[in-house]
Formats: sequence, structure tokens, C-alpha cells
Amino acid sequence: MKRSIYSKFYQRLFSIINMYSLNIEHYPMPKDLMYSLKEMNTDILLKLKHQYGDELDQEKYEILLNRLLHSQNEIGYVITNNKQEICGYFHLVKDEMKSGGLGKKLKLSNDIVVLFDDYTFLKHRGRGVHKYSILARINKAREMGFMKANVLIHEGNTPSERAYLSFDFQKTIRYKVLKIKKYKFVFTKRLKNEY
Repeated sequence: MKRSIYSKFYQRLFSIINMYSLNIEHYPMPKDLMYSLKEMNTDILLKLKHQYGDELDQEKYEILLNRLLHSQNEIGYVITNNKQEICGYFHLVKDEMKSGGLGKKLKLSNDIVVLFDDYTFLKHRGRGVHKYSILARINKAREMGFMKANVLIHEGNTPSERAYLSFDFQKTIRYKVLKIKKYKFVFTKRLKNEY
């Protein structure tokens, strides 16, 4: 009993976010023709809102819209299947990213891109959509001249960890985030296998 109370208390105060990295310079191109990657625009976003309103609430819609209208460094994509159904949305960020989990901005070097905000709609899960999105965004990033891709994953998000590890991403940085009221204090541990 004491252990579970301590564990719950600890989880309220701390969260662990791991950065995974991959050298994408010579990564193979996607071959799956079941899906395609399309850059998101306001028309597609509105279509998402109408089609998946139960999974895309107003707050998330406004976040995505704000990215489209006001961000130069965040690029949104959707994955469509061969029936032209939108299966999910996925993003890349370059130059600088604001991490809500870390509560701070991360400055990125010119050769690094971060994959983030991956979401596959429920009815399309378990069909390889997320894995295709990872491979397709790696390819996009490589076409844009990036050499390395990073992703931040909350510890315990096993599906995301497995998906990225299956592409040989390596855990490179461990962030321990202490949350006290509205403040976040971040402790960084660089791991041996950092690129």
C-alpha cells in the first residue's frame, strides 16, 4: 500500500521524457503504396474536424490551425490510404521546437529535425499507418537536407517506443521533469549512445 501511494505521488511530481535519435542520411525510402503522405492545409484540417470530431476536439483543432497559420518551422502532414481516407496527422519541426512536456523551447541544429504530434485515428490503428508516417517523414526530412531525426516520447508510451525502436532510433537523452504547481524543472541526462 505504501509503495503504491509513493508511486502515485512520484508520478504526480515527476515525468520522464526520452529523446530518441536516428541518423537518416542513408535511410531506405518507403515502399508501401497503400498510403501516401500529404502536407496539411486548412481545407484538410477542416475535413478532419468534420470527419473525426469525436477524436479532434476544439482545443486540438485550434492548436493545429495555429501551427498552420503562424508557424514557419512546424510542418503538418496527413496520411491517406488508397481510398483517400485520412488515417491520421503527423508533424515535423525544424530550427526550434516548444515542448509542452518539458515546458521549454529546444533549439535545434541545422541538420536536425524532430518528428512530433503523431496521431492515428482509432479506426485506422493496427494497419501500419504510424509506421508508414515515420518512414515517410524520415524521407521528407532527408529530401529537405536533414541528417538526423529526433523524437520525444513520454516514458510508458510503449506503442510509440516500439514503433520508433523498430526503425533503429536510439535513446539518447533522458529528461526528468519535476512539476511544482505551474513550474517545470528539467534534469537532463545524456546517454552513452548519443549521436
